[in-house]
Amino acid sequence: MGLIQKLLLAVVGLTVSAMLGMGVIAFSISQGAIEKNTHQQLNGTLELVSDLVEEHNQYLLSIVEITARNRSLKKTLDLGINRGIAQALNDTAKSYDHINYLLVVDYEGYVFSSSTTNSRNEKFFGEDLLLENIEDYPAFKQVLRDHSHISAPATDPFLSEAQNASQ
Repeated sequence: MGLIQKLLLAVVGLTVSAMLGMGVIAFSISQGAIEKNTHQQLNGTLELVSDLVEEHNQYLLSIVEITARNRSLKKTLDLGINRGIAQALNDTAKSYDHINYLLVVDYEGYVFSSSTTNSRNEKFFGEDLLLENIEDYPAFKQVLRDHSHISAPATDPFLSEAQNASQ
């Protein structure tokens, strides 16, 4: 092999090596930029979804607080007479399209009254829940406080019982 061929081979080798190095660097930079952009988009989407869930939770809390302020509910709870409460709870459930049932819990944690229909006017076997102690159900541990509370997502024991009873 002649000198020119050796020099040409060395120049081609150096050029290919330089191009390969530049390609690897460009790939690394673009991959980092894509990952950063994807991470920012995911964080933005998660923040948006989190805000939407929080907004919906606040909406649900407002429904609970409005219902809890009903003077007739408090009065009947204090008197220990639950006559007529189920109808008032049914009316509230029908007013909001996402309510499966409503419970009135006495001061010791027992179900005092329950709605008997859901928002779609379908039968809910709330009378079967009367005198159930809600402290026995982990999803309802925080209910017996002086403020409204939204529990962590969990299987609703009363809803599954009602679905089993209707079958």
